[in-house]
Amino acid sequence: MRLTKRQCLITPVILLAPDNQTFLQDFYRSLQPFIRAGLVNSLTQTVIKLTAPGVPDIYQGSEALNFSLVDPDNRREPDFATLAQQLDQLTPGVFSREESWLNGQVNQYVTAALLRLRQQNHELFRFGDYIPLRAVGQRADKVIAYARVNHDDALIVVAPRLVFAECDGLLSQSHSGFWSGTDIIIPGQLNQHRYRNVLTQERLMPGERLSLASHQGGVLVLMSD
Repeated sequence: MRLTKRQCLITPVILLAPDNQTFLQDFYRSLQPFIRAGLVNSLTQTVIKLTAPGVPDIYQGSEALNFSLVDPDNRREPDFATLAQQLDQLTPGVFSREESWLNGQVNQYVTAALLRLRQQNHELFRFGDYIPLRAVGQRADKVIAYARVNHDDALIVVAPRLVFAECDGLLSQSHSGFWSGTDIIIPGQLNQHRYRNVLTQERLMPGERLSLASHQGGVLVLMSD
């Protein structure tokens, strides 16, 4: 059915009218899984960008959340004052706060932590080998996992993918039930190390299998001690 010019003009006004709460509420609810999946995908993209081989490219303002379109919209100056203020307040607790996911603090925290890690371990990121890791179990197809290795230094990276169907709950939940029964196989040259979770400062020794059940959101960046 083709709409007339008048109908094209009137329809958005009717749908978006403040009195039309039924449509607005339904529209808001329908968007939530897309928003949440986008936030998780953005975090995964950030983790991979800052840990995989290559030089990470962080466009101005995108260390948090940036919803700009392409040129010239994305050339607007970021709100550096707000970004700096947020950076000073960031702690590992951002993962447990829903608002921190929605306002970009989670992404900014991860960006800052991994840039600091790259600065402290530049030879690992410059010369380190890339080793794909195998996931097994119920959600094996929902994670990306790999390691970077340079001499005695090792980094294990795990991040979620294909999460749209699981994004109808709170982002701040650990989703430990979702990841229950999903493990990462840690090969011999990596499973003798003791590791520090760069994002939470937790220390662990995974052995031959790294269980994802107890780790928040399936995001892990483990640096060998």
